[in-house]
Amino acid sequence: MKRILITGGTGLIGLEVCKRLVARGDELVLLVRNEASARRALPVPAHFVAWSHENEVPASALEGVDAIIHLAGEPLADGRWTDAKKKKIIDSRVLGTRRLVDAVLKARSSDDRLKVFVHGSAIGIYGDRGDSILDRSSEKGTGFLPDVVDAWEIEARRVVDASSPKPVRLAIVRTSVVLAAHGGALAKMLPLFRRGLAGRLGFSGAQWMSWIHINDIARLFIHAVDSDRAVGILEGASPYPMTNREFTDVFCKELGVFQNVPVPEFALKLLYGEMASVILESQRVVATGTLESGFKFEYEKIDQALRHILAPLKESKS
Repeated sequence: MKRILITGGTGLIGLEVCKRLVARGDELVLLVRNEASARRALPVPAHFVAWSHENEVPASALEGVDAIIHLAGEPLADGRWTDAKKKKIIDSRVLGTRRLVDAVLKARSSDDRLKVFVHGSAIGIYGDRGDSILDRSSEKGTGFLPDVVDAWEIEARRVVDASSPKPVRLAIVRTSVVLAAHGGALAKMLPLFRRGLAGRLGFSGAQWMSWIHINDIARLFIHAVDSDRAVGILEGASPYPMTNREFTDVFCKELGVFQNVPVPEFALKLLYGEMASVILESQRVVATGTLESGFKFEYEKIDQALRHILAPLKESKS
């Protein structure tokens, strides 16, 4: 049994990770902004500690902790990127990670029980890269998101203290589009596609889309906690990325609907502003580091993943 500290435990990925950890017997400590709402959101037992990224992490939260899974961050796709929104995106990630790592380094001076720090990052670090194949060895791209993710990861890397006789193992999971029926991008798409009101994004749909099943991303974070082979960058993406056109074709086929006309790029930019880059930029990420770490995907192919996710919805409709 491990005692695991988690931030972002009530988010899409965090909830699934928490359920799986408790099911196998681990003890959870959750850093949360609002304890009452977190207790309502989390369907499993946990110790809750109030914290926001503006403040120092309470030292008590780290007592007896074997591992940390850091998932906290302001949602990227909720609304336009105003200056205020951008500040929240940056501060919640960069400042929040700095506070957490500061607390870890301070705690390690008297207690070296903590063995692993798993940092939830994003493939947004690569930017818009066309048809280039990307993995853990690829350089960062240019733009707002690559800069934010790079600064975010730099803060996480501070946790590796070379002067310590027992340094913390650091794993950084760069998450792609997470496919789940109950949250994330797919949940937002489902109502429109089921009514025949949506199609591919952009006229051509040629931009590459990297994705991962919710079960696999949760399993990957737990794998990163457990496996000594999980070190450095892990790609939180299926080994088989696809273009938006290919994804839309398979999605409509598995859902049993006809796709509508494409949504033009200019319309998405008018609607979402700079945030439209999240869905229009091309990122062809393959799971080189993840597979080398010994991780086995349950859902490698998109038709297999969507069939599993959509089956209950199709059954309830019939």
